[in-house]
Amino acid sequence: MDGTPHVNEETEEANSSAPAITANTIQRGAQTLPSPASVIRLLDAFFVHFHPFCPILEEAQVRSSLHDGSLSVVLLRCILFVASIHCEMKLLQALGYSSRIEAEDSLFRKAKTSFDSDEERDNLTLLFCSYLLHYWSGRPASFKDSMWWLAGAIRCAQALGMHRSMERSKAPDDLRRSWRRIWWLLYIRDRQISISLGKPTLINDRDCDVESLEEDDFPDVHQEIKAYVIEQARLSVAASRIFALFSPGPGSRPTEAVDAKHILATIEDHFNEWYAHLEPSFVMESSKRCRLGLILHMTVK
Repeated sequence: MDGTPHVNEETEEANSSAPAITANTIQRGAQTLPSPASVIRLLDAFFVHFHPFCPILEEAQVRSSLHDGSLSVVLLRCILFVASIHCEMKLLQALGYSSRIEAEDSLFRKAKTSFDSDEERDNLTLLFCSYLLHYWSGRPASFKDSMWWLAGAIRCAQALGMHRSMERSKAPDDLRRSWRRIWWLLYIRDRQISISLGKPTLINDRDCDVESLEEDDFPDVHQEIKAYVIEQARLSVAASRIFALFSPGPGSRPTEAVDAKHILATIEDHFNEWYAHLEPSFVMESSKRCRLGLILHMTVK
C-alpha cells in the first residue's frame, strides 16, 4: 500500500465521459453555479482531497444524483465550498478569483444563502450541508461560527436518532450502516475541534450507545480509508476518557489529593490500549509508507 487513496481508472474515465450536468441542476437556486465543467473539476477535488479523511457522503450516489439532476443544489453549493479549500489554485483563478480566501468566502456565502433560503427540506441533506459549512473559518467572532454549523449537524443527527443503538431496529442494513458512519464522523470532528481549540465537546458520551464502526459501513471507499476512519473513531473515544479526568463538572475534576503520577498513568493506559489494537498497517514501523497512517500518528502527537 503506497498511501495514496485508490482511484479506479475505469470509473474515472466513465465520470469524465458522463453526460453533462442537467440544465435543471445548474439553473435551480438563487445564483448561477459555475459551468458544468468547473463543477465536475471541483467535485473531483472534493472526493480526491477531502473525502479520504471524511467520507460522510457516498461518492457514487452524489455523482449519479448530479448527472440525473436530482442532487440538492444546497448540498452541491456546500460541496463546492469545501472543494475550494482543496482544489488547485488555477481552477479558482479560472472562476475569476484572485485568491483562495476570496474563493472560499464567496462560495461559502453562496452556500449559506442557499441554506438559509429554506429551499431544502430534507433533514439528512441539511445535516450534510451544516456539517460541510462548519469548515468555514472566515469570521471566528461571527455568531454562526464553525462550531454553530457543527452543532447544527450534530443536533440534527440526534433528532434523527443516529446516536442510539440500532441493533434491534428493523431499519434496512444500508440505512443502519450509513447512519453509524455519519454519527461517528460527527463524533470524530467534535473531539478534534475540542482538542485543537480547547472547547467543550458537543456530544456527551453518556447520551450515546451507537455500535462501533465496521468496514461494511463504508460502501465505496478504499480499504485504507476505512481503516483510517475506524482508528480515528477509536482514538476519539480514548480522548474522551481522558477529557473526563479534567472535566470541570462536580465530582469529575481531579483534586489536589489525587496523585499526578496516577493521572498520567491513566492517560498512558488509554493510549496504550488504543495502540495495542491499532490496524497493523498503521503501526508506526509500517505506516512510513502509508499517508493516512502518518496523519493518524500526527493526530496522536
